[in-house]
Amino acid sequence: EALGLAFQLSDDIMDVTSTAAELGKDPGIDMKEGVYTLPVLAALRRGDRATELRDLLTGGPPEGDRLERALDIVRDPATLAVARTAVAAEVDRAKGLIGRLPAGPARTALVQLAEFLAVRCGARQG
Repeated sequence: EALGLAFQLSDDIMDVTSTAAELGKDPGIDMKEGVYTLPVLAALRRGDRATELRDLLTGGPPEGDRLERALDIVRDPATLAVARTAVAAEVDRAKGLIGRLPAGPARTALVQLAEFLAVRCGARQG
């Protein structure tokens, strides 16, 4: 569960921070589909820009210029730090659980996967 949650949160961050070339799809797809993930929810809790983001989302899922502006707000470093902290916490939880498994290639691979998820979204340095 912890590894799956770390993956999902990492993916949510990538959806708002990566380019189309990096993702293989346009960024902001979740928001465009009306799925408001942790980075969006964190941005909605933060000060002046939260009001603007709320206004952008009120008329339904944003598209075009509204989507670009919403992504700009969600990409705020302090907002992303909240989401990245959540990824790091889930990675640590996953690694603690994985550590209970017998030593061997499977355990090593799971630890590497967990660490990759944290690095992938910027929650940890590689």
